[in-house]
Amino acid sequence: MKQAEFERQFNFFRNRVEHAEKFSDYEGFALAICYVKLGEFLMAQKLFEKSCLAMFGQRPDWRLAAHSSWLVDVWVLSGRKDLYPKIVEALDVFRKENIKSIVNSLLTQYSCGIVELLHPTGMDISQSIRNLTAKPSIKDMYAIGQVFQAILDRDKNAVNTAMEKLLVAHQGQAKHGMLRETPEGFISMPGMSLAYAAHQYGLDLDIVSEYFSADYLAFLLEYSK
Repeated sequence: MKQAEFERQFNFFRNRVEHAEKFSDYEGFALAICYVKLGEFLMAQKLFEKSCLAMFGQRPDWRLAAHSSWLVDVWVLSGRKDLYPKIVEALDVFRKENIKSIVNSLLTQYSCGIVELLHPTGMDISQSIRNLTAKPSIKDMYAIGQVFQAILDRDKNAVNTAMEKLLVAHQGQAKHGMLRETPEGFISMPGMSLAYAAHQYGLDLDIVSEYFSADYLAFLLEYSK
């Protein structure tokens, strides 16, 4: 990550958020990511929380963009476990109101899968895992499917290996792809969410990457006790 690009993004979203009475869910979590990178974790958590709450409002960015992953990742990173019922409700409404191609998208299957991992209801996510791993060329989704399976198997080594693949895929998107000009590129939110889920299964991971904050994960686990 180039420092000049980080400062540009940080200053832009800080001005958008901190000088406004109301800000969008995307603006909130974009700035939260920047604060994670700065090590200001309480500020980051509060912004993730505000962003998550904004996602339940009228015409939030995540629904306009059909990015259900934003909803669940920001929820996880907010530490607000008590919002689980509202997350499930929002996902249900999203799935009912959208066309089949969106409902069955890999992003939606990831979103529903991470929620099921964190709050098991008995739903079988094996088909989602097969769909996520069906196309190795979609590197991030393929790795996510592998992480899902490894967590269910409680295989720490397999989780670490798949997480490394996910973060390498994220690096490619951050440097050369669609995430190169957005704070989403600074941290892999799915990577953070999956590591949080792995911890709930007793798996403490060994991850070193500029796109992953082990320190924020530790903060979040303590905050959400």
